[in-house]
Amino acid sequence: MNAAIRPQHRARQSDSFARRRRSRAAIGAAAGLAALASWAFVAVRLAGASFMTVSTINVYGADPDIVPAIQAAAAGALDGTYAGLFPRSDVWIYPHADVAEAVASSSPRIRTASVSRGQGNALDVSVTERVPAAVICPGFPNEDDSGAMQPSGTCYYADDRGYIFEEAPAQPAPGLGLYYMPALASGGTAAAGILGSFATSSAEFAALQAFVEDAQAAGISSQAVLAKDGGEYELYADGLGAEGQGATSSKSLTVIYFDDAGGLAGELADLRAFWLNAEATGRAKGQLPGFEYIDVRYGSNVFYRLAK
Repeated sequence: MNAAIRPQHRARQSDSFARRRRSRAAIGAAAGLAALASWAFVAVRLAGASFMTVSTINVYGADPDIVPAIQAAAAGALDGTYAGLFPRSDVWIYPHADVAEAVASSSPRIRTASVSRGQGNALDVSVTERVPAAVICPGFPNEDDSGAMQPSGTCYYADDRGYIFEEAPAQPAPGLGLYYMPALASGGTAAAGILGSFATSSAEFAALQAFVEDAQAAGISSQAVLAKDGGEYELYADGLGAEGQGATSSKSLTVIYFDDAGGLAGELADLRAFWLNAEATGRAKGQLPGFEYIDVRYGSNVFYRLAK
């Protein structure tokens, strides 16, 4: 009889033990979840506390006139929460990349932007502004009574990549290349559409800049460059006799025609050789020639017309 009862007793004990173990596990899991929820609640409350929230945005490297726009852009990127719980304005978990991107987009004048946590509840925003490398004028130029080329409308500063970022004053900074680009004025493009755009491809702009600078080094002083369709250009240069150095006429402007079909470097070499030879020959004769135009678009054959 006892032998028959003992296995059933063991089975009842085993079931009871399993139930108690499952109960303890459930209680432990519930306690763990409760603790986790409590910690999450505390974390959310701390994250939203004033001493954890960005209260100041310091801006470095920008002119005062664009500082408010930078601060507003940074503050806008801090709005909202992560998953509806943690505020994006928390000084420890603020969206670093989003703030930097918002700042960089706040003004066309900003070239780079970086963000870091400052002292206390502050964010430090450091920017570098674009440096003018050229003046871009949409439309065609006008020639005044003296033969100089003048803009027909508003002109803009562009950086070394041809990126247009700011309206230029009536008297732009000296020493900058001046480019007339009618394509930018096609369709009545508004200033808002020109700012933040490229005058042309960066490669083309760099090649034009090199052409003008190397021509300047050869003594060919550029007033401006007109960029036409199909890679055709006109350079308006001061003539050899522009300052009364024995020119054959009072005309001080020489139009130099060039294009990018054969490479600007080769055309510049031909122009440089022609110009220096004309200057040396003119000085030897005691009379510098004046040119109405010089055309270097046809290989080593340079065509020209003397000013009347």
